[in-house]
Amino acid sequence: MSPLPQSPNLVRSKSFEEENTPRKLLLFFQNWGRFIILIGQLLVVGSFFWRFILDEQLVALNRQLLTRVETIKTYAATEKTLKTTQARLTVLKAVREDKFDPTKILDNLSLSLPQSINLTQITLTKQSLQVEARTASIVDFAKLLNNLKSAGLYKEIILKSTWYRAITNDFLVSLEMPI
Repeated sequence: MSPLPQSPNLVRSKSFEEENTPRKLLLFFQNWGRFIILIGQLLVVGSFFWRFILDEQLVALNRQLLTRVETIKTYAATEKTLKTTQARLTVLKAVREDKFDPTKILDNLSLSLPQSINLTQITLTKQSLQVEARTASIVDFAKLLNNLKSAGLYKEIILKSTWYRAITNDFLVSLEMPI
């Protein structure tokens, strides 16, 4: 057996610069590797805790979302009423912008009628006003036509038919006026 050395040799025989490349690499990882591993483990633990924080924030946001959804649902009836009102206002606006105003047309017709003319039928649509009337005098009929023309509400006045009834001694007149 060989004799054991008296004291261990703790001093390196070669300097770091004299070592070969694989040995240099191994020495580097022995010295600095533990710090690299420690930093990696700290990153893993930190991201693990960060995930718990994010999960808690997500749960809190879901709770807030559920309470806000319930609040929004309470406004559903009000929103429905508002939409209905808006639709009605849109219809009213369209009616006001439309030239068709039945009260104005019928008021004008009643003001244009001489006393001796009796209306037998009135048909009012968005496109036209049709009137059938009875009169004892053709002069009153001429007054009616002049009054309707001067009103300016109608594009034209079309005389559809006229009849003279000798038995009752009156005229039957049918007019159509496009609006």
